[in-house]
Amino acid sequence: MPLTFGKQGNYPAPEGYMGDGIFIDEVKIVEVIDRSGSKKGTGQSWTNDCQIEVKVILLKNDWDKTLNIGGNFKVEKVPAKNELGEPIEDNDGNPIYEDDFNWGSAFKVKNFFEACNLLSSDFLKSEEEVNETILQFTQSNINPVLLEGAKNKIVKILSYKKTDGKTKTWNQVVHPKRDNEKWKNYFLAQVDKEYVKDYAPDAKSSAVKKNGAGALNLDFDKDSNEEFTEF
Repeated sequence: MPLTFGKQGNYPAPEGYMGDGIFIDEVKIVEVIDRSGSKKGTGQSWTNDCQIEVKVILLKNDWDKTLNIGGNFKVEKVPAKNELGEPIEDNDGNPIYEDDFNWGSAFKVKNFFEACNLLSSDFLKSEEEVNETILQFTQSNINPVLLEGAKNKIVKILSYKKTDGKTKTWNQVVHPKRDNEKWKNYFLAQVDKEYVKDYAPDAKSSAVKKNGAGALNLDFDKDSNEEFTEF
């Protein structure tokens, strides 16, 4: 079925609705709490290498949400190489391996602070401090200056209809100037890659009610304050 964009029947779509069961809205950050390592988020049974709990208010209606953004770093064993790019072997001729570190799914935390314009020398005063702050991420530490600096910043969130008809907020945010259509397309690309497995654009449930004129109400369910989850 082709994806659609537009109105519900003859009535304007709710504010922030991008079609296909997807909403994009601006929120103001109220508080950011470091939950990395041993500290679990609310209602969460696991821990992530790098994680933040983010309390926000939607600008369009002043509803509050608590979001968990986190992930784990990825470490793989790769063949060690010398300065010439040649594999290094031990005395018995066996290849020597070393750890190759990358952000894995923890990149979402770094991207959050980038969306707030905080990982810059303008905010952190120097490139050295930027590099040190990023290094702290890899050690499951988040610079308290970032947590404080994120307060009152504006970012965009994306929410979508799940297979059970409820609305869920994705565990990524972007800068408020990010083009909505491009971000929607990025989300759909992640769906295609099966990083998001519970998206269902046509899902309906008892939470989706009709108004007096017969138009579907696809706005957020204020009582359904679902948190980000790891995909």
